[in-house]
Amino acid sequence: MKQIEATESFAVFDDVLSKEDFFLFWNYMQDEDYSYIKSGKWIKAFKTGDGDCLQGPVYLSDKVTADQPYKHYPTGLGIDLLFKAVSAQTAALKPWIGERGREWDYFSARPYLYPNGAGLSWHDDSLSYIGAFAYYGHPEWNIQWGGELLIAKEKPRIGAYPKRPVLGNKDGKMIGFHLDNEEQNQRVLDAGLGSYVMPKPNRLVIIGRGISHTIKKTESDAGDRVRASVTGFFVKRQKSKKDLAPDYD
Repeated sequence: MKQIEATESFAVFDDVLSKEDFFLFWNYMQDEDYSYIKSGKWIKAFKTGDGDCLQGPVYLSDKVTADQPYKHYPTGLGIDLLFKAVSAQTAALKPWIGERGREWDYFSARPYLYPNGAGLSWHDDSLSYIGAFAYYGHPEWNIQWGGELLIAKEKPRIGAYPKRPVLGNKDGKMIGFHLDNEEQNQRVLDAGLGSYVMPKPNRLVIIGRGISHTIKKTESDAGDRVRASVTGFFVKRQKSKKDLAPDYD
């Protein structure tokens, strides 16, 4: 694994897996079980115009609780190759996510397929997670196929959705930006600048806490090819089972 880009808010690493392991990983991505995002409960990180990507199961790097609902490493599946590679490089990732055992305890991984017309709107992962990663598991990509990761020019921060008055809740409730993104729009437009990262095969992107980012839609030029990625979050151990792993990204 070699580092090719490093800023205060994100880093990019290429050649994460060996050629042999990457071949096995692509076979895993093809063999995994997926469901369409829109086939179940609305995951509100995906806005109504984001198309319909597919998601696989959530996996964890460690056993967190006795009754956790997710499989953990080693799973016996090809995703173990990524768990092993990321775990071996945690020291190199400290500038963006901190130290394992202090700032975070384990990380999640979930495979996604973004077909023609699917993407993910601007969002950040600042509420529950210490940082995030994206790994690209497709064997080829063309610059005309879209799917770029755009990262806003922001300093790492701990953010929160705005609290809004809700009938029956005297303290108000934090509501996301899935239908009203006025505050988010103002924040990202404040600088109106950022970086883009191509979904180059066998590439890992680490994003610090609270950095706004978006996945551009896969273009029609891609045909039936998909943007095959694994997204995960670095998580501090919590008491609540609902905090074990993310629902999106």
